[in-house]
Parts: sequence; C-alpha cells; structure tokens
Amino acid sequence: MRNAGHLSMAYLIEMVGMVGKFQESLERHGTETHLKQAMKHGLLAYRSVIDSVLDALEEEEKAPPMARKINISKE
Repeated sequence: MRNAGHLSMAYLIEMVGMVGKFQESLERHGTETHLKQAMKHGLLAYRSVIDSVLDALEEEEKAPPMARKINISKE
C-alpha cells in the first residue's frame, strides 16, 4: 500500500499506461469527432442565446419610455 502523499514509481507507470489505453480508445472509436461536434453545437446554442439577448435589448431601446410607479412604505 502507498503512503498518503507519496506515489510509487510502479503506480505512476500504471497510470501512464492507463492514460495511453484511454487515448487509444478515444482514437479507435472516433471520439474526437464526437467531441468536436458537441463543442460546435454548444457554441451554436450560446450564439443563439446571445443573439436573443441582443434582440431583446434592441427592442427595449426602441420602446417608448414608460413611467413606473414606485411604492414607498411608511415603515
């Protein structure tokens, strides 16, 4: 068993091997392509939200100013 805070050389070698296998698996299954597509769709969704916010702000600027009632309590 390892001591807390101390990584043995065997453990580090095992972790490097696991990372290598994980990378090979990603390449073999075309996961990189899926990740790129997911990022693309996410960015398109963000852009859509930003466009909607900008449209709402522009509409607000075009609207005539309205008086608003402010309630003041006597407490």
